[in-house]
Amino acid sequence: MAAKKTKIITITLDEDYSDITVLGIQTPLAAHRLAYQINSVLNLRLRRNDIPLVLNKKDLECHFTTFDYYDEEQEISWSLIENTYKSLRLDKNHFDLFATEPFYSTRIDYLFPEEKAINYILKITNIVSSEFDVLSKKIHQIYNVEMIKPLEIETLKNKEKLLY
Repeated sequence: MAAKKTKIITITLDEDYSDITVLGIQTPLAAHRLAYQINSVLNLRLRRNDIPLVLNKKDLECHFTTFDYYDEEQEISWSLIENTYKSLRLDKNHFDLFATEPFYSTRIDYLFPEEKAINYILKITNIVSSEFDVLSKKIHQIYNVEMIKPLEIETLKNKEKLLY
């Protein structure tokens, strides 16, 4: 019996990020609280997605919570994405002679590791650039939002994750 030959086809997509604006938000707020506050100050209806954004690492599958809203009237798409994923793992190198339970350590992984100070990414598609400054100021007025900064998409390692 002859072996089947497998043909591999590679497709390269030139994604256009020109209509996407990305803001990094640093805050200790939980994702649902930040989404609620953003909804309040910007008059949006961000809703949590049932399916998280998944990033596969070599030894772990990271699930990042996302909230989305599409404004049909203005044709603007809004997405709030967690940048951090915390998991517990068994620490096999920790030895305690008197321990009765295993020792676990917390591991933090990032969707965008080059932006570790950022807790959340706010992705806005089709926003008018003149509204950007007003939007930033409104979000910065939310209690416990410590910093908000525009992010350059070209510098993000996992920028394709913005196209989910």
